[in-house]
Amino acid sequence: MTEKLEVDPKVYYQAATNCFDAAAALNDSFKYVFGELNSCGHMAGRDEDGRAWGTSYDESARDAVAFFDQTFATLRAYGTALNDLGFEHAKSDAALKGTAQPDRSQDQASTVTFGPYALPASAAGGAPQGLLKASVEVLDAINCPLPDGNTDTLAKAADAWDRLGRIYQNTNAKDKITIAASLFDGVTSQDAVQVREDLKTLETSIGALLDTCKAISKTCLDYKESIEELRNEIKGFIDAIIQEAAIDMAITVIATCLTGVGGLIAGAKAVESARRWSIKIKAAVTAWRARKALQLKGLADDAKTVLAKGKQAVKDLRERLRASKDGHSKREPSLTNSPEFDGSQAANDLRARLAANGEAVANSRNVAVARGQIDGQNISLDAVSGARTPSGTVETPGNPILRPESVDGSVVRSADSEFKILDNLAQNLRPDSKGSIDLYTERAPCDACTNVIEQFKQRFPGVEVNVTYG
Repeated sequence: MTEKLEVDPKVYYQAATNCFDAAAALNDSFKYVFGELNSCGHMAGRDEDGRAWGTSYDESARDAVAFFDQTFATLRAYGTALNDLGFEHAKSDAALKGTAQPDRSQDQASTVTFGPYALPASAAGGAPQGLLKASVEVLDAINCPLPDGNTDTLAKAADAWDRLGRIYQNTNAKDKITIAASLFDGVTSQDAVQVREDLKTLETSIGALLDTCKAISKTCLDYKESIEELRNEIKGFIDAIIQEAAIDMAITVIATCLTGVGGLIAGAKAVESARRWSIKIKAAVTAWRARKALQLKGLADDAKTVLAKGKQAVKDLRERLRASKDGHSKREPSLTNSPEFDGSQAANDLRARLAANGEAVANSRNVAVARGQIDGQNISLDAVSGARTPSGTVETPGNPILRPESVDGSVVRSADSEFKILDNLAQNLRPDSKGSIDLYTERAPCDACTNVIEQFKQRFPGVEVNVTYG
């Protein structure tokens, strides 16, 4: 008589595959579009409203990046946990039937590339545009800051964020988790209820991530349209100033970024005309600011709530996976400075990968690896000492930030692997960056690298650096 299984291990394995597939899809699309958004900087403008909107945009973009990072990492971790669960059920099944013990289903290889990836650029500031290109005398006469945001770049950013929220690759990633959760609808094992709940959490969080991207897109579009509306209104005033002052259009300063018409040129008549029109211009800007308060604010409060709730839910799930002490969770890989990080194994894996690619690393060369998380970004950097740079490893910096020399200057090691990694990080961090990394090097750091480590810690006091070797 055949025993009826309480659960089919294949259910867990299929759900794990869906998690890995969803993670890979999100990783590929988000990092590609983040690369586009990296070119959308300095679009908010330098005026008061532009600075406020730019601050809101930057905060929202950083939160969205962190949300993506956490979602990707948790999908990968949960895929591993599901494979572990399926393996435990398969072993129980084999023991019950008296058959040979099965092999565990392999986790899918990660699609993460080495090193930090491009991030959405800061919206703050921008080159002088519109009336800011006009003469100082006329600007002083008007004495009214006008929005000088870059509407073309705002439109480009809006399109990029909208694609993240709507493209099939990302919506299908969410659907894969929906399907994975449904696989457990008829499963009666004790862990099935928790798994179904966790997958529903991931499904909801991916939806919140995509909704956040659409909401950020809307803020860019709303701000762009608000600027254009005011510019069209101001255009009439500018035309009047030009006409009254009888400015020669052949020699005017072009202000197309603001008005789409000829700009202003200094002169007594222009200054006097601007002075008389300044009251109307100020009134128009004041009315516009009141009318567009929500659009100038940035991400709406309800969208911020969705972002925060989804981000916290996926973070809680990730932390529960890490904290779990049962057998299957012990396989869940850590991405930060966890005691589970095996630097020696990571270095050996790198040597093996390079050897398989025909780039075997001589034993005389030192290998260093770094793993961690800084500013919500997962860090995975590998380096090999020497002038030659194997594929997928950090190159020797052309314009280093850190000094690869000992304190007394007697030892200079610009090609050491530890220096390559830390200077690569230094090129991409801010003074107030926060996080932690594990840095493993096969050999004890020399005096030069020891000094590099100290320089890094002094420059980035919010980043904890844990160094091991041997």
